[in-house]
Amino acid sequence: MGKRILPFLVLAALVAGGLWFALRPKGEGPVVVLFCAVDDDVARVLVPRFTEETGIRVDLVTDTEAAKSIGLAMRIREDGRPGRTPSCDVWWNNEPLWTERLAAEGVLEPYDSPAAADIPAEFRDPRRFWTANGLRARVLIANTAVLGERRPSSFRDLADPAWKDAGALARPAAGTTLSHMAALRARLGPEEFSRWFLALGPNGVTFPSGNGPVSREVGKGARAFGFTDTDDFAVRLLAGEPVVAVYPDQAEGQPGTYVLPVTVALVKGAPHPAEARRLYDWLVSPAVEGALSASTYRSIPVRPGTKPGEGVVDPKTYRAARVDWSEASKHADAVLDLVKEVLGQ
Repeated sequence: MGKRILPFLVLAALVAGGLWFALRPKGEGPVVVLFCAVDDDVARVLVPRFTEETGIRVDLVTDTEAAKSIGLAMRIREDGRPGRTPSCDVWWNNEPLWTERLAAEGVLEPYDSPAAADIPAEFRDPRRFWTANGLRARVLIANTAVLGERRPSSFRDLADPAWKDAGALARPAAGTTLSHMAALRARLGPEEFSRWFLALGPNGVTFPSGNGPVSREVGKGARAFGFTDTDDFAVRLLAGEPVVAVYPDQAEGQPGTYVLPVTVALVKGAPHPAEARRLYDWLVSPAVEGALSASTYRSIPVRPGTKPGEGVVDPKTYRAARVDWSEASKHADAVLDLVKEVLGQ
């Protein structure tokens, strides 16, 4: 299904992956291969610390803003086919949906990391296919210069005629927006979700390529509000733009704010299994969790005792949606089909 939706993306990912694997340095001591959908600038600051501490070189492979995390997930999926050798050891994903899908397809390896023993069970897959080392909330970024005292309060405002030509939503073909929409479809049911999504275009909602572009459009006043992730909101706020974050759907009967885990997983049949476990343990450690929260990623810590980064909002101050990510992942294909129907390829 994913290949049918994004054939060019898959082909490009496989070609790039083959070139990288063929040209990577060899014979330089222990190595581990990390596929990473966390922001490139964040990963390239954090990951070298692992090499400094362990002497294990990390071959870091990242993806684009628009493609994450599907491009890397497709490469892991293709490498997991019979007769192929995986090129990735550890999969550090910026959202849970594609991690769940790969687990269901049998290409991930369960691992009960001793470094994750103090992480609450809600942030660890019960089958041990993944562990979260941070969380990000899906918020409505709103431009106060455009809206004054008025504020959107729900995902439903995107389709509400009272907010016509005001909203934006990243194209739900990848990343956190696809996870968000799959979880919402699981909550609403297929018919209600489709009615809502089909109403977005006629209500003037725009569909930028990612959450960063949504935030930029709202920050400069081209759109009054839109869905984004908390780290993208923080960038606009730090830039001095007139924006606020609304944690949506807090009223009785509403789903709550969707909070997405940043997941760490092992690839089944990984070429460097011992090094992969060491990297996994390091990524889910309290030190990395705290560093991730303190970085521009502004992730919400998963351990109660980890100090949050500057500006990170305590999740106890709002009601989070309850999500079974394994169940939500089963709705991804239907969301992608609807996106293709409404927005084209």
